[in-house]
Amino acid sequence: VGATCIGDGATSTGAFHEGLNFIAVERLPMVVVIANNQFAYSTPNTSQFACENLIDRAVGYGIQGHSVDGTDFEACASVIGDAVERARRGEGPQLIEAKLLRLGGHGEHDDGSYIPKELREGCYGRDCIDIAKQQMLAKSWVTQEEVEQWESEAAVEVQAAVATAQKEPKPNPFKEEWSAISTVGLREL
Repeated sequence: VGATCIGDGATSTGAFHEGLNFIAVERLPMVVVIANNQFAYSTPNTSQFACENLIDRAVGYGIQGHSVDGTDFEACASVIGDAVERARRGEGPQLIEAKLLRLGGHGEHDDGSYIPKELREGCYGRDCIDIAKQQMLAKSWVTQEEVEQWESEAAVEVQAAVATAQKEPKPNPFKEEWSAISTVGLREL
């Protein structure tokens, strides 16, 4: 079973619809999870798509759709696990909409001030990492020591990636040869 995750904003691109149509027509065992964080960058869902829920698009492609609270780790594991089993049984692609809220801006330059207070204080404003830790600890799926080890390992990995990126030379648009790249790219199309 193949699996991928895409943000709500990217579901409005042609590539998403072409890909979804392809896997639907071919009845591929694929699970596509849409992380619907309520904003495509700073564009709210109400200005991004006309259907009530992104999962409503599944019926247009003749595939099964499922919705889940994306802040609830246990619910996500259950819905995604069931979708994988359906795809594995030959029931074709599965589309999942996981509703949540991006708790910060879209990037370092974005303070997220466009996110209404009532959304931040609502159920999707919960920190899904904190919820996942609480649920896994409560079910004894992990120990506190394991969680701390994961966090430590992740912090080391992130710091190593940052250090590598900081060593890279800064791009210089005056020294790059853009015309050759765009000409080659156009010829290939």
